[in-house]
Amino acid sequence: MGKERLDDKIFESVAKTIENMAFTEVLPTDLELIASGKECSVSLSITEPCIGDFKMMISPELLSFIAEAMLDKPREEIHEEILFDFLSELLNVIAGSFLRETLPDDTKFSLGFPEEGYREGKNVAGREVCWNFIAEEEIFTISVSEELVDYLKT
Repeated sequence: MGKERLDDKIFESVAKTIENMAFTEVLPTDLELIASGKECSVSLSITEPCIGDFKMMISPELLSFIAEAMLDKPREEIHEEILFDFLSELLNVIAGSFLRETLPDDTKFSLGFPEEGYREGKNVAGREVCWNFIAEEEIFTISVSEELVDYLKT
């Protein structure tokens, strides 16, 4: 599977998930996330069929907007623990959708436990392929380890 097809599949997975959950449009963008201080971040390891990981970095404002729409709660009732649980589940759904679309039909995959927190600066901590998206005039990033991308290209 080529890089362009992976680009299409990650966009489909991200857009389908967020548009269906929060009823807000998501578009790919060439703009990069400019960290405003502390961005919400989650990392999700893939343990099978190969070792790799997914990461997502998003502004607290955009994450709160999506969580408010999904959870049908006012923003004041969505405290930090709920917000990070929601972010972990959001990436879990995106990663699962992406892997189901890119792996051969009979291939099983296994996800590890998410690690979330705040991250300052860019979301690049190693060899990663990054995709940037925009929703509600805010940019967010999904990245996948190059090891996983290389595995999916074969």
